[in-house]
Amino acid sequence: MSVTVLTIVQPKVTTDFYTVTGEVRYDNVEGDGFLEMWSHFGETAAYFSRTLSEAGLMAKLTGTSNWRAFTLPFDANGARLRLSKLVVNVQLPGKGSVFLRNLKLVQSTGFDRPATKTGSWRSDRTVGIVGGLVGAIIGCIGALTEWLAARGKAQRFVVNAVRVLIGAGVVFALGGLAAVTLRQPYEVWYALLLLGVLLVVIFPFRLRRYRDRYREFELRRMMSMDATAR
Repeated sequence: MSVTVLTIVQPKVTTDFYTVTGEVRYDNVEGDGFLEMWSHFGETAAYFSRTLSEAGLMAKLTGTSNWRAFTLPFDANGARLRLSKLVVNVQLPGKGSVFLRNLKLVQSTGFDRPATKTGSWRSDRTVGIVGGLVGAIIGCIGALTEWLAARGKAQRFVVNAVRVLIGAGVVFALGGLAAVTLRQPYEVWYALLLLGVLLVVIFPFRLRRYRDRYREFELRRMMSMDATAR
């Protein structure tokens, strides 16, 4: 029996190395079944990758197994035509049940290098860099507003800066929820939600505290002016 479980037309692959990853579970498979991925180039050229190894991520399907990871890699280096279609099939020589989940199309510069999911908003490296920069900027602004508020200076700047950070937190949180809905990678939605939650939880309390502090400074100033006038 041959069953097509996934077809991707005009996949957005920009590197020579790519793979379909996921998890597979199977029950009472007779003989040696396998997963296969056909890479179509143009209208006529097609090449396959199959899970026919005895063990590992490319192990064949035989007997019964709980959920395990699998990979269907391909090296398109030297291909003259552009990748036009990917087709993933399940091949069984006899009876049996096969279940697949969490299928992802992944690309990289080599099979031994970390890959990035096609269709994701950012790569792991980009997420790390952007997250670090945004975190550093927020930390600097937070430290500056704390220093100014402690001395009763630049009230308008401090209040507006904190309001902007709270608004940014709402945007980050909504972006994180959207990333979860769109099934973006963990590192993408987690970073967005983390920044959003921290900003929305921390800075509203800071804003209230800063306002109280500025009111205290204003009250002291007024009392000082009254004492001087007397």
